Amino acid sequence: MPTLSQHVSKRFYDLSAAGLLTICAPLARLERIGPALRLWFAREDFYGCPFINAVAESDKADNRMRSLAIAHKKVVLERLAALCGEAGLKEPTEVAHSLGLIIDGAIVAALVTGDLSVADTAGRSCAAILSEAKG
Repeated sequence: MPTLSQHVSKRFYDLSAAGLLTICAPLARLERIGPALRLWFAREDFYGCPFINAVAESDKADNRMRSLAIAHKKVVLERLAALCGEAGLKEPTEVAHSLGLIIDGAIVAALVTGDLSVADTAGRSCAAILSEAKG
């Protein structure tokens, strides 16, 4: 039986598959972050990131939820860094961390505001980072 972390990570990738996994070129996948987020945010069952939510709602002295969130974040960042490397971007790990911050911020902003255009702003921010990393 899969763990909660594995289940949620799979669900995250299922939701992002339409935007990130259907285009072959790694750079094109990264350029689809904004549209993939928009698709996710528009879903009736969008309630933000379960890991961010769990950490926010848990006892800050108890690191169990934080440990799960960090494990999930590591998987996401490794995947982003791999795509950045495959795309030939400079500093792929640094770029992945920047993209991850934008993604996390967009998720929280979309949850709090209910505004789908947050994904468009995130997409433009990602595009600027990707453009800089192309050199």
